[in-house]
Amino acid sequence: MLWTYGTVEVPFPWMKKPFDAPAKRQELRERLNAIDGVTLPNDAIYKRPGIPIVTFSNEEGLKRFLDVTDWCVHELRSP
Repeated sequence: MLWTYGTVEVPFPWMKKPFDAPAKRQELRERLNAIDGVTLPNDAIYKRPGIPIVTFSNEEGLKRFLDVTDWCVHELRSP
């Protein structure tokens, strides 16, 4: 979710299959944490952490974020 106050929220508790599994949420958290400036703690997978949108304001940060979202879509579409 993108909020008007400049935060991208990751609604882990509301995620559907396959992200309803803690291991898959953890994988998503790790992929996000691989982006410079993102540091979601282990317990974030049970919360709705926010990441400042400015984190993705450089070309590399945006590319990596979009790669993570593409991976999420792929996972959602996989049987």
